[in-house]
Amino acid sequence: MVSAATQGMGIAFVPENYAKEQINSGNLITILEDWCPDEAGFHLYFPRYRHMSKSLSAFVDVVKEHN
Repeated sequence: MVSAATQGMGIAFVPENYAKEQINSGNLITILEDWCPDEAGFHLYFPRYRHMSKSLSAFVDVVKEHN
């Protein structure tokens, strides 16, 4: 998406670190800043009240430990 946006094919909605180099070099600009939350890190969304596989449950536990 960053490559396509850099080539003028449209806009890209990606995590900032994916486009940081292109933004810093001036090849891309940030738009719609009011719609871009300034929150560091990643977020994990999962259905809390549904049956969860053991592997997803283990992954959620690891993410919670390191958050």
